[in-house]
Order: sequence, then structure tokens, then C-alpha cells
Amino acid sequence: MGRIDDAIDQIKKSIKINISLGGNGILPGMLFMKEEYAEGMEWQDKIHKTRKTESLRTVSLWWKSFDLFWVGRIKEALNILKTYENNEQSEKWWIARADWLWGWIYYNKGSYELSKKYFIKYFDYEKKDGKILDVNVINAKSAFYNGLIDLKLGRIDSARINLRKLISFSKKINIKFINNEFSNYHLLYGRILIEEDSLDKAEVVLENKSPNKLHDNQATNWSRVNEFTDPLLQDDLALVYIKNGKLIRAIVEYEKLISLDVKIRGQHFINPKYHYRLAKLYEETNMTEKAVLEYKKFLKFWKNADEDLPELIDAKKRLERLIKK
Repeated sequence: MGRIDDAIDQIKKSIKINISLGGNGILPGMLFMKEEYAEGMEWQDKIHKTRKTESLRTVSLWWKSFDLFWVGRIKEALNILKTYENNEQSEKWWIARADWLWGWIYYNKGSYELSKKYFIKYFDYEKKDGKILDVNVINAKSAFYNGLIDLKLGRIDSARINLRKLISFSKKINIKFINNEFSNYHLLYGRILIEEDSLDKAEVVLENKSPNKLHDNQATNWSRVNEFTDPLLQDDLALVYIKNGKLIRAIVEYEKLISLDVKIRGQHFINPKYHYRLAKLYEETNMTEKAVLEYKKFLKFWKNADEDLPELIDAKKRLERLIKK
């Protein structure tokens, strides 16, 4: 984490001179990479207050909506996203980002047709006016998203068609952009195999999945937050290990996913749900102290999360039960 720590220190020094130099999401995003969510959100609020135009405020509000979503405060995030509707002063790029976030929120809620609707709107913008120059990257990502939704709707044949599209478009992509799309190929193929109950084969495919990497022009471009979080959960290999009864290997995989060292976990945000899922594994394998620690971490990160979220309710019950032992 050395490079990120150095960058955070430099930005904080600049902010002491002029807080607007924190940029739209740069400092908060770096803090999120380190799971320092509370501090990241505090800085986002401070930076937002310096924004003097409606356009700039729209940008920082999008970041706040993403931050809230990430820590389970989905209802608050939705209230912000609704402000983008019929707001003529909002930049089209950030309206498209709002569509991307709407898509994931509906995906998490199990409203897959609505999720697909918003993802289509997002990719339509990218094809016409977006900042991804290679249309094959856009088409590959679109096929990946569609394949994920197909699987949730039980459309395995359709998911396989989208897998083939993903492969086809990926072969046309500039070599410096290709890693992430082949990573997505392994992930989608692995999920298809899981749905087909080909768990051993899924295990092999997912073990060969390479972690997503940032391209040079993305390393400081925090507006492309989906490169850090796409898809939101990337613990498929751990889930396959669990299905195959390999709990210790699943634990090792989750420990990699929550590592603060990006060389170990890959260049993506750590989903707080990983701590919850790892805690359950520790509990199941009688590693009580570690389970308590991970439940506490999860509940710290989701301190103000929506009270009706099932993971939050379950984590509180499990932690209370372990502490009473």
C-alpha cells in the first residue's frame, strides 16, 4: 500500500492549501482502497462543500451516492441518485454513472430486468459519448453484464451466448486493455459452470482467473470507479471451494480478498461483505476469535447500514451468540 499511502499524504498536504485540490473522488477513493470508509466519506463531504457550480456538485454527489451504497446505506444512496432524474444541469457522463449504479442496486435487490434496463442505458451512452475509446471494450463489458443477469434469471443458454460474444469482442481489443476482459471471461464462465453444477471444472476455471488491473490512464482516474469494483463481488472461487467442502481453501481465498496489499488481492475495492462471509467460515471451523474479529470489522464498516439488510441482521445475531459463549 506504500504508493497509495504516499499519494494520500501528498493530496492531504495539497488540501491544506486548497481543499478543492482533493479532486472528485480521488482522496476518498484512495481511502476506500484501504477500507478507511469513514474518513473517506468525511473528505467527500468537505470537498462537496467547496463545489460552487451545479455541475461540480453533481459530480461529488455521485461519489457520495457510491460511498453510501458501498457501506450499506442504500436508501440514502437512492435519494441522491433520484436527483439526477430530469436534472438538465447534470453532466451526461455522470447521469450515465448514475445509471451504472442504479443497475447494480437493482441487481443486488434481485430486480434483474430493471438492472438490465439501467445497464443498457449506461452502455448506450458509452457507445455514443463515453470516455472509453475502444468500442470493443464496451461491447465486451456489455456482454459480460448481460451474461451475469442471464444467470440470475436462469437463462444459461443465453449466458453462454453472451460468453461467446465476450470472447469475440475481447479478441479485437487493444492488448493493454485486454486483461480485464479475459478476467471477466473466466468469471462469467466459472459462474455458468457453477449453475450447471460442474463444480470441479468451475474451480479450475476460476483458479486461472487473473485479477483486474488498472491501465496507466486509469490509475488516477477515479471517475472510472467500476474498474475497481466490477463486478461488486469477486469471491466466486471461495464460494466454489465452499460448495466442494474445501473450507480451509475458501478461508485462504477470502484472506487474500481482504488483504490491504493490492499485490495480493488485486486492484479493486474490498467489499465489506467479504468480512462477513469470512467470519462465517471462521465460525464454522471453530476459529472463534477470528470470527469475532471479522464480524466486528463488518459491523464497523456497516455501522449505519440499512437495518433491514439480511447480512447486517445475521452478523449481529452471530456476533452476539459468539460473545456469550
